Amino acid sequence: PGWKSATATLVLSILGLSSVAAWTSWKMQQLLITTHTQRVEYIANRFPRDVELYSDMLPVAEGLQKTIDNVSVPGLAIWFKSTDGTMTLAKSSEVTDELMSSGEMPLKPQVYQVGDRYMILYRGDVTTKNKPLGKVYMAQDITAEQHQLIAAIQGLTAVCILATLATILAIAMRIRRSLQPLQEMSRMAGAISAADLNSAQLQLNNAPTEVKELAQTFNLMLSRLGDAWEQQRQFIGNISHELRTPLTVVSGYLQSLLRRSNNLNDYQREALETAGAEADRTIKLL
Repeated sequence: PGWKSATATLVLSILGLSSVAAWTSWKMQQLLITTHTQRVEYIANRFPRDVELYSDMLPVAEGLQKTIDNVSVPGLAIWFKSTDGTMTLAKSSEVTDELMSSGEMPLKPQVYQVGDRYMILYRGDVTTKNKPLGKVYMAQDITAEQHQLIAAIQGLTAVCILATLATILAIAMRIRRSLQPLQEMSRMAGAISAADLNSAQLQLNNAPTEVKELAQTFNLMLSRLGDAWEQQRQFIGNISHELRTPLTVVSGYLQSLLRRSNNLNDYQREALETAGAEADRTIKLL
């Protein structure tokens, strides 16, 4: 039961630490995505209004470029394509061909790796005066934040591994501590003799509660065995005494009869000698 309990505790500890590490990593990733997605969506919501404002004063391409220049922030790449997606009408200076090709993938709120950078991508339709104008694409560079997140996750993983190792070590030490009293009990059981039953007591002051209960039961068993052995010894002693006394009297009378009787024939003397010898042998046995 001790081994099963320790194993169950170890498995639960590992599962618990792994679950906490996985959930924390996922939560940190989602928080990073949500924070930057909200920022990108805020800029995207401004984009149609600015485009509509500039379209009254400038040609479409110049109005789009002016809007992109106004809403651009460091680390945010923006480009605008026609409705059919065949022509790039405007783009910011941070847009690369690799980014533009990645913008065609099905976009979800997650982190995408583009080359050696990590990006959050966004795509939305732009309409002015209830007419579709095209699609705006945004790519927020979160490489630095992603590297920090990866480092944090690695640190959390290392902490979980250390905690797991510490748990294994603690359980191993507890098992070893629990087995020491059992080893002492086994040693005593192998070395104890019948004469030591009443005086033998197993002392386990620092043992776990379960082992202490077992030690108390073991001591009670030794006490009962000692009492039974003492009762058996007294019974045999009483029987020996009760039988030896009359046999001694019988042997004495036989020896006296042999010494004083001169009228015994050989058969009678041999019979008395045999009876006396058997009586003496029985006395010695008792």
